Amino acid sequence: HETRCLPSQAGDDAFISHLEDEGHRLLRKYPIKTFKEDFDLEKSCQLVMDAMLDYAKADVVIINSGLVVTPFVKELSRDSLQKSLPHQMRLAVVEVDKAAFLEICQDIYSEALFLKNEKIRGMGFRGRIFGDIVQKGFTYKNHEIVYNSHIAKKEKLRLVLVDQYVFARYFETLKAYPAQLLFPDLLREVVENY
Repeated sequence: HETRCLPSQAGDDAFISHLEDEGHRLLRKYPIKTFKEDFDLEKSCQLVMDAMLDYAKADVVIINSGLVVTPFVKELSRDSLQKSLPHQMRLAVVEVDKAAFLEICQDIYSEALFLKNEKIRGMGFRGRIFGDIVQKGFTYKNHEIVYNSHIAKKEKLRLVLVDQYVFARYFETLKAYPAQLLFPDLLREVVENY
């Protein structure tokens, strides 16, 4: 029987509310870090990308700003981190040469304007909107890539993304390249450990 077809019972709402409150209480018991101040969205995205690059030992990273549902707060705990990054996402790495990377970037950035205000449904853990494309390790402008100096000499690049980019219909070019999913940590755990 589909549970959505079953009638509600007296006390269901109170039971669900109790479980949520208890979950938040348990997560608050695990402080992660105290910063000097609350982060804005840009600084939060930068921290997420730094953590991704470190975890994946990657050269370049691309994410969408909508991944960060709420910017990180000064007193970061597992509870506040869960609110900022509620996704059940893993990291994916794609190794490509620079010509392939340019093709991937052209695909991603050509969709960026369309996706910016798109509501992301998924399984309810994808944030509210897609947001802006942000990157680290390179700049993309006028359909060209400028690399950071230490990456410019490399022939092959390790690109790290969230698994959504590999599985979703947004970026078909990525599907042409084999992606390695990184286990065991979810994006939120990658950031916590970093």
